[in-house]
Amino acid sequence: MRVMVLGSGGFVGSAVARACLQLEHEPVCVSRTTSDTEFISVEGDRNQPHDIADLLETYACEAIVDMIAYTAATTEALLKAIAGWTGRYVLISSADVYRNYGLLHRMEEGQPDPGLLDETAPLRSHLYPYKLAAPRADTDPQKWMDDYDKILVERVVQDMRSDWTICRLPMVYGSGDPQMRFAWAYAQMMAGADRIELPGSWLDWTLTHGHVETVAAAIVEAAMHPGTARGVFNIAEDESPVPHAVWVERLATLTGWSGEVVRSEDPNNPIAQATASLDLSVPLSVSGERLRETTGFVSPLTPELALKTLLTN
Repeated sequence: MRVMVLGSGGFVGSAVARACLQLEHEPVCVSRTTSDTEFISVEGDRNQPHDIADLLETYACEAIVDMIAYTAATTEALLKAIAGWTGRYVLISSADVYRNYGLLHRMEEGQPDPGLLDETAPLRSHLYPYKLAAPRADTDPQKWMDDYDKILVERVVQDMRSDWTICRLPMVYGSGDPQMRFAWAYAQMMAGADRIELPGSWLDWTLTHGHVETVAAAIVEAAMHPGTARGVFNIAEDESPVPHAVWVERLATLTGWSGEVVRSEDPNNPIAQATASLDLSVPLSVSGERLRETTGFVSPLTPELALKTLLTN
């Protein structure tokens, strides 16, 4: 089957294109500039939705994976343009829709929802999580963040009469991650540090992660499986999320690091400063059981192999 990938040049989008090939589908990668790759690469702009609709028909795509559906308005315009197309639209959403995410960012009140969050867990009541007190300037490249909210995008998609699937992603890591998640631990280990000082609240914080290759394979599985039609699915690498302290132990084993991890209460610690606005007592742990039960999905990587990719980043 042919699968159009919007946002194929990004960290996760490029992995989705690779996963299509590995699962014997043909990716059609759409971006503003074409490139010489092993995939079909065509020029297209998501902000020109009728052009995307034409490309879907031209390349006879049976599914479209939309990695860059950030706002309800632009997504609604795209869905109207492809209303006559008979394939499946796959929205890449995020675990940031959940109420616990709002509590983490101190935007909600009350106690965190306990345990693993399934797809029916409460969502945020506070919309536009990244909007600033003063609107960003029109020339600001992050202007779109004022209108970003996956909750609103999901609502638009769920109103579609045709086929759709929603995938809510966890914290994605892996080789090539531009945010270099876990570098706060392994970079110091590989540099030979004798000790690593980290806030206790950071070490105790639990959230769901997913290696980029596992996440990509799960997205393709969800896009193609008949049982996922008109359904919402969390994507999770590990059914039992662990705190950062355990990730540090895993990385120490892989790197052979034998130094000391010190629980720091220093407010000037870089991690403490970066997370000062967060309530790290709030977990963000989701369950991926629905996708596994529906499709039989199995991760293509063992946890050890997934972590090893970080060390070659």
